[in-house]
Amino acid sequence: INVTKAKYTYGTNGNGFTTPQVIHTGSAEYCKIAVDKQGGVHVAYCDKINGDVYYAYAQNYKSAFTTYLVDSYMMGGTELSLDVALDTNNKPIPYISYYGNSIARPKIAYLADASKLGNGAESDKFTQKWEVSVVPTTSIVVEDHFNVGAWKNSSGKLEAPTTTYANTIYKNLKTGTGKSGYVYDGSGTKKGYPSRYFDYKNNGVLVNSGNCGQVFGNGTSNPVVGYRNKVGTKGFIETAQMK
Repeated sequence: INVTKAKYTYGTNGNGFTTPQVIHTGSAEYCKIAVDKQGGVHVAYCDKINGDVYYAYAQNYKSAFTTYLVDSYMMGGTELSLDVALDTNNKPIPYISYYGNSIARPKIAYLADASKLGNGAESDKFTQKWEVSVVPTTSIVVEDHFNVGAWKNSSGKLEAPTTTYANTIYKNLKTGTGKSGYVYDGSGTKKGYPSRYFDYKNNGVLVNSGNCGQVFGNGTSNPVVGYRNKVGTKGFIETAQMK
């Protein structure tokens, strides 16, 4: 099947859809797509038969996709999620989180060096081009939505905000206050981070909503994974952050 059935032409000429590109010729599931601030198009998916995790990249919506094998260890993963941040050289770093079926644990994979895009696994052996990690949780993890997020600035670059800025965000989230559209630091300087990164209120009025099922960075440049676990008959949301 086509992982991407069609690519939308987002110009103003009204031509609609471009010719579909076949990214994967097998049976693909849990397909996720993201577009970075440079216009690069990223797709993550798993092979239904082997459970292998794949990543495909195109420099822009008119370019051809190149596909890379990320993780082929046993039954690699399902319930994929994808986020993309740019490094200091504007090279994209894809982050993929997924459920490791063989180990019943969350897993995360990201490109170790954005300038060296390649396979994460070859002949079932890791190449070290991707960092592939198991989240060492002791919880009983439910095979449900696995979501990953990395902290980015308004230019889409991976960034760790200042302590003052992070504390201001926390205060906005906790008290339900903030300025519509952007979050401001302690001196009143607009930081340029769209409010879509948060669900909070402006003077008691909900500014943004609808981010259910998404996870965003928590004020550091390290990716965060969110997933559901089970304790007895109850379920909880658990998050894990890479050091």
